Amino acid sequence: MSRNYNLYLQDVVVAADRIASYVEGVTRGEFEADQMRLDAVIRNLQVIGEAVKKIPNSIKKGYPSILWHEIAGLRNRVTHVYFDVDINIIWDVVQFELPTLKTQIQQILKERSG
Repeated sequence: MSRNYNLYLQDVVVAADRIASYVEGVTRGEFEADQMRLDAVIRNLQVIGEAVKKIPNSIKKGYPSILWHEIAGLRNRVTHVYFDVDINIIWDVVQFELPTLKTQIQQILKERSG
């Protein structure tokens, strides 16, 4: 039986929350120096990217302001090009893009649940 797409949306929110907790109060330098923290963030970015891939295109088309393709692309980059991951990109995504994505996904869940 297939999972309901809402569960994938919830996966995005949970992973975003985990990432936020991993980087809370941490400087970019501390983040870069802490391999375990970096690995945890990258793993949850993979979860987000994989979840986004599973959301039906019919749902994605209703929310063109979300950069679905780029989110999935980031997952591919951190999964398949692990040794060349640009920490600056990861940090910027986590600090500046992920909070917005989480808010957007929460809005979709709210709209689709009622």
